[in-house]
Amino acid sequence: LTMPVVPTPAIARWSAAKVVDRLRETLSIRGLDIVHPFSLQRYNTAVSALGKPEWELPDGGHPNTLAILVGNTKKLWVPFCEHVFKHHADEWSDEARYPAPVDVYIEQMVAEVLAFPSKRAESDAGQNEDGAPAVVEVRFSHGKEDRFVHLQKACAVSGCAHFNPSCYLNVHAVYGPWLALRCLIVLDIPMDPALETPANPLNPYPDADEAIVTKLKELMTNGTKGEWESWVELRDLATSESARVHRYSEPQIRFGSVLHAKAARLCLQRGLGR
Repeated sequence: LTMPVVPTPAIARWSAAKVVDRLRETLSIRGLDIVHPFSLQRYNTAVSALGKPEWELPDGGHPNTLAILVGNTKKLWVPFCEHVFKHHADEWSDEARYPAPVDVYIEQMVAEVLAFPSKRAESDAGQNEDGAPAVVEVRFSHGKEDRFVHLQKACAVSGCAHFNPSCYLNVHAVYGPWLALRCLIVLDIPMDPALETPANPLNPYPDADEAIVTKLKELMTNGTKGEWESWVELRDLATSESARVHRYSEPQIRFGSVLHAKAARLCLQRGLGR
């Protein structure tokens, strides 16, 4: 279960494609295996159309700015458990101080990979001292109020995954609904149009919608809408046969909604990390 330690060299004066490649390499070993580039202006246009211009993000002055949606599949679980077990087993077990250690983990891993400056560098062409594109903005899924980002909308307009209004889940063509959206990174570099994918992909599993609607009505009317097991059933309904291989492991499902450090450590000790 040892997670390899891979150095993260400066991104340097690279193209958008090389920036994305480097982020994919360094984030994936940390369990963040969804790294999807797109033009930030797609997101800003979409949230403005919702009547929420305050959700727009700064674009660094580019007409098409590189934004990167970061998320994970079931591959987050082992690196997260390993990290907790090695570095924070006692500290993060304090649920009063760390009610959601996965959020802390995500922030630490993203900061490590980006090696913040988190604000635009005060130099020519938006470069920091290492020649890396400056980070214009990073917004996390757990951000509130003026740090909020509509990641489900970003996921859809970026072309990463379909948003299914029947179950309020983004459903990926490969992973089905078994993905979690973690943050949106905006870099001070133009987006390469060759990296774009079509916005708002089609529902990859429309055959399930009728059963999903029925289940959702049941959840909302019989008092089980707060029970996590019922929402797992809804997610299972939205999972095609080909996507079942990407379903989270049982330990990840059981503890994934809170990801308490004690639970993660116990999973590792019992050999349940995978």
